Amino acid sequence: MKDARYRSLFLRSFLLLAVYIAVIAAMTLAWTRFENDKALKATDHRLNAAARSLRLLLAPDFHDRAVDNSSIGFEEEMANRERFNAFAKANELIYVYTLVMKDDALFFSAPTVTEEEARERKVWYFYPYEEAPPEFFAALRNGTDASVSSRTSGELSAPPASTRPARPENRT
Repeated sequence: MKDARYRSLFLRSFLLLAVYIAVIAAMTLAWTRFENDKALKATDHRLNAAARSLRLLLAPDFHDRAVDNSSIGFEEEMANRERFNAFAKANELIYVYTLVMKDDALFFSAPTVTEEEARERKVWYFYPYEEAPPEFFAALRNGTDASVSSRTSGELSAPPASTRPARPENRT
């Protein structure tokens, strides 16, 4: 009788401990998910604010003039590059750029350029963006800004981009 009582007490204690551990695990998982969602929303907000700000770094008519590879001079490209590189650094972003669309292809109109990329090629204005995410095409068609997160080399990169058509008649 004593053994049965101890066994019953042990089983109840074990069950109570198991329930306690399950509740703690569930609360930990729920809180972690909540904090991750909050961090992602804050990051999305920051990236969207950066994307909306990019066009303010350019001349007001820049995207009206950015229609082909010879429409923006090298001096203006370099001034835009310096502003975009400074903006990216100040906002702790890896890349920021604006895009234009011509003949259903996307081109960088004002990108950040690293020192290595600058050594690689002198002019980056109207450089084709061959692996552009579909969200950027949609943003151009809808006249909105976009930012997309992607993983490259195990590093999270989320470049904001301000997108505008390369045709003045379609400007939004």
